[in-house]
Amino acid sequence: LATVDTPGGIALKVDERRQTSMPGIYAAGDLANPLMPSVTTASWQGAMAGIFAQQSMLV
Repeated sequence: LATVDTPGGIALKVDERRQTSMPGIYAAGDLANPLMPSVTTASWQGAMAGIFAQQSMLV
């Protein structure tokens, strides 16, 4: 999986749909955005990742 260096550490690189560099693998929360360690942020990002993952299976 591709990573990116951030001031908060190394994070997984994700696109606007939360997908990583490996098709079918999605990431959210601190793993993908270490600069915003927040339950609220992780929750909405996780929900979006789930929606996009499900959409990718329907195409």
